[in-house]
Amino acid sequence: MTDDQAEKNEGAAPSPDETIAGETAALSRGNSRPSETERRPPVEPATTPSPEEADLRDVAGTVRSFLRGRVAAVARIVRGHRVASAVATLVVVAAAVAVAAALASPQLPSRELVEQDALSRLQTPAYSPGSFGRDDVLVARDVEIRAISPGEDRDHARAEVLVTYSGSCVQAQRSATLGYAREGGGWVADGDPADARVSWQALADPDPSKIVSNASALLAQADRQLAERGEDGGVTLEQLYADAEVRVDRFESDLEQESCSIEITCTRTGSFEAYECRLSAGLAFRSSNGQWEVERLSVADGGKTRSLEPLVGTWEGTFVGQETDGTKCLAGRGSDLVLNVESAVTEGGISQVSGTIAGMAHYHAHPAQDTEGCAGDLELVNVPFTATLVDDADGTLVLEATLPEDVGGTTSLTLRLGEKDNPTAATAEVTSSYQHTGSFLFFPVEETLTYVDVFTLTHVE
Repeated sequence: MTDDQAEKNEGAAPSPDETIAGETAALSRGNSRPSETERRPPVEPATTPSPEEADLRDVAGTVRSFLRGRVAAVARIVRGHRVASAVATLVVVAAAVAVAAALASPQLPSRELVEQDALSRLQTPAYSPGSFGRDDVLVARDVEIRAISPGEDRDHARAEVLVTYSGSCVQAQRSATLGYAREGGGWVADGDPADARVSWQALADPDPSKIVSNASALLAQADRQLAERGEDGGVTLEQLYADAEVRVDRFESDLEQESCSIEITCTRTGSFEAYECRLSAGLAFRSSNGQWEVERLSVADGGKTRSLEPLVGTWEGTFVGQETDGTKCLAGRGSDLVLNVESAVTEGGISQVSGTIAGMAHYHAHPAQDTEGCAGDLELVNVPFTATLVDDADGTLVLEATLPEDVGGTTSLTLRLGEKDNPTAATAEVTSSYQHTGSFLFFPVEETLTYVDVFTLTHVE
């Protein structure tokens, strides 16, 4: 060792090993006398770890050793390759951001979003009760999400939904496919709902009042059936029973089968005639449109047959005047006409009424001048008659009857009921025919004298 080296060694600080060795030697020299006893805290007795704890400690120690080694290796790489380290750091950060974004953005639309969209994007089905259904208002009651699945790529999805709408009488279910697109880390509606279909279910029977008010729909269908059978001549049932009275005779409904059987009677009754038509129909509820529709229909015979039943009762006549070829006998003015119609029958297309008549017949020649009465006037008291309907043109019913022959002559009765401009007008004409032998230039001549007394009629009971 050179002097210079020795000087350097003399000025240098002692190494840790040298310091420890010196302190140990000094301690040995200083402890030549017994030292005072030191007070130390009690030491807990050591416990032997279980095999499982020992295994865990071994594993933990191994992991710590491995991590210390990896950290040291990474530190050496970083110290040697600072640029590469920065690039790797950026790559790791970018990957972490991508993973975070993927975790933050849901893979499919949530059920809550789909449920809200189903209510807002699907319109409530338009309900029409038709001719026989009950009026109702539909409200969305439930949303069933049948499936939520990916679309054509990762940025699109679709949801199959079924929305139930109901009121008190009907229920509708609308099924549809809702489209979604990923936007701004979330899902938004994409396009219009697809495959939107509606099916209906009945919750209540048809409305009997609607059946009554829309009986014309049943009559129109009955007319089509009659036309198919070649029975469509003249006025139609729909025309004949416009504004008719409708009565529901039978109403049987089966909601489980969504069917209803009904029988109705349409009656048109006027002052002088009446018509009656009986229909039997089956109604079925259509799931395609939510309406009760006619599934079957039959019409009884006689729907177009006129009945003169309204004529039954007592009619009183007020004298209006007399028509004749000569001077007049006005005896009928003081003896009002009374008709008691006891029955009305229509058979084989022939309508008749029967009853009795009370009034005045004229079995005499023309008086020298108009007079209040003549010899030969004959009072009719409850004389039987049968009048037959012979014409119904222009809205006027014309019935004619011939009374039993009398010794002095014959009497006939003509009833004219209804006018085009006055449907309730009613008149009776009592015609007296008297066979008379007169003279012409002093030659005897057989002649028939006729008196026609005209009365207006009033139905009193």
